[in-house]
Amino acid sequence: MAAINKEAIRIRPYTKDDYDQVASILYAGFSIVSDRQFKHTVKHYTTALSILLKSVIYTTLIELALLAYDNLSTLSSMETIHTLQESLMKPESAQDLILQFIKPSFLILWVFVTIVVALTTLVATYKQLTGTLADYIQGSFEDDLADIPAYYQSSQTAGKNKSKKNRSQFWVACLESHPDIVMGCVALDDLSAHVEQLKKKHLKEGGTESSFEIPKESDSELRRLSVNINYRRLGISKLLLQKLESHAKEQGFKRIILSSTLYQKEALAGYIRFGFEKEKILKLSKFFSIWCGALNLKATLKEKEDQKRRQDEMIKETTMSY
Repeated sequence: MAAINKEAIRIRPYTKDDYDQVASILYAGFSIVSDRQFKHTVKHYTTALSILLKSVIYTTLIELALLAYDNLSTLSSMETIHTLQESLMKPESAQDLILQFIKPSFLILWVFVTIVVALTTLVATYKQLTGTLADYIQGSFEDDLADIPAYYQSSQTAGKNKSKKNRSQFWVACLESHPDIVMGCVALDDLSAHVEQLKKKHLKEGGTESSFEIPKESDSELRRLSVNINYRRLGISKLLLQKLESHAKEQGFKRIILSSTLYQKEALAGYIRFGFEKEKILKLSKFFSIWCGALNLKATLKEKEDQKRRQDEMIKETTMSY
């Protein structure tokens, strides 16, 4: 691939002709998160302990069943149970019992069962994560991505409050010489213009009417930032963020909020370097947490300097989390 001049990169509003490329870029980004979550889940010590514990239990049960079967060939059912009870209860037979479960045949069986349990666990984990990813992607493409122009580029809201101006926007990055090739994308969501959609999503995810918080008109949200893997490390993300920030200021927003998984380390580092401050980390499950932050568009010079001093600490925290 020929070198790309950064000065030739342009940020323009999304058009319907960009849909397939945008969908492909976002899908690739979703997949990367899922792959990293799978690797982290597999490497986590609790997964290894679970596999080990299951393999020991299953092997012991199989060994006991084989022992009972051997006894059944020469003894009646009641005699077999009595013999096993004597083996377990007699103090002098404890050593024999231990030897029974560390003999070569038992160890070979344990290794085989461990392999089977490990493979079964990995396949089940992978299927669960891919199923979760598929549900999330489907939800995303039924949400704001179902009709990008209507959600982000319509001047008015799609809900009951038709008088409310929609200050959202969706942009794509391209080369000036090839405006039809999408290299990356980003969206700014005017939360107050999408109260009905946000509330419906909140209820669908199990929330209640009372727990739904009406967003502030001064808050916007950064969404759908992703760059084609073939065009990364060219500063495209920064250009998209700069366009998003300038638009947010022009529209009178005071803050840009965002939420991102801790598996998106590179993206999080970029957000923090750009000026986003961590507000909280939401732990949704043992293997999945969300980093929530905000960019203060009205920050004073001192507040900006304080954020810069904390950048390395915040980035280190995200890298240590997973």
